[in-house]
Amino acid sequence: MAVKRVPTGIKGFDDLIEGGLPANSATLLSGSPGTGKTLFCLEYLVTGAKNGETGMIISFEQQATDILSQALEFNWEFQKLVDEGKIIVKYVDILEDENLFDDIREMVKKNQVKRLVIDSLTAMQNYPAMLRHAEKLQVVITRNDKVRWTIHEQSLRRMIVHYFVEALKELEGTTTILISDTKDENPALSSDGISEFLCDAVIVLYYTGISGDDARNLQIRKIRWTKQKKGFFQYEFGPNGIEISNEGSGVMMK
Repeated sequence: MAVKRVPTGIKGFDDLIEGGLPANSATLLSGSPGTGKTLFCLEYLVTGAKNGETGMIISFEQQATDILSQALEFNWEFQKLVDEGKIIVKYVDILEDENLFDDIREMVKKNQVKRLVIDSLTAMQNYPAMLRHAEKLQVVITRNDKVRWTIHEQSLRRMIVHYFVEALKELEGTTTILISDTKDENPALSSDGISEFLCDAVIVLYYTGISGDDARNLQIRKIRWTKQKKGFFQYEFGPNGIEISNEGSGVMMK
C-alpha cells in the first residue's frame, strides 16, 4: 500500500525521501544553534499553507514577533499567510500554562491544523506543571522497608517527552515536526535521549564551519515507511529558503 506523502517544499529535500514526510507522522529535527531548524520548519509550514493546509508553530522559546521577523527575510509572503489564518504562530509560556498538553491538542483540533511544529522539546522538558505532577511518582516504591526506589530527574523528563510525543502522534490528520537542540560536540540525536526512538523520522542538521567559512550538512538518520537516500547533504540558505544538494557524501563535508 502506497504511503501518503506530505511534501516539505524544501528544495532538494523531498527528493531524498520519496517525495515528502509520511502523513500523520512525527519527525524529530535536531541540530545546534545556527543550523536553520526553525527556518526548515517555517518553510514546511509555508508549503502546506500554499497548498491549503493550515499550519501552526508553537514556540516555548521565541515570541511570535521574533519568529515572524525570521520568516519575513525570505520570499514567502509569510505575513499574508498569517493574516489569512493559513499559518498560526503561537508563543506558549511554559511557566504559566498549567494545561499545556491539553491546550495544544485543543488548538490543533479547533484550527484543523494539518502541519504542526513544536519548538522545542528541549524547552518543554522543563515544563513545571508536568514536573510537579511527576513528583507523585517519586519515593513510592518500598521493599522490605529497607530499600527505597526513587525516579531520577532525567527519567522524569524522559517520561514527559514520551507522553508528549505519543499524544501528538495520536492527532488524526496532523503531521508534526518537533525541534530538539543539540550541541556540536555532543553526538546525541536529541537533548532528551528518547525522542529519537519515539519519532517516526529523525533529521539532523550539522554546522561544520571552519576558517571563517560556513558549512552545513543534513543527515536523515531514519524515516519509517520510506526508502531514503543515505549520506550527508550540504545545504545553504537562499532567498527562497533552504537549498539542499542532491549529491550526498559518506562523510560530513566542510
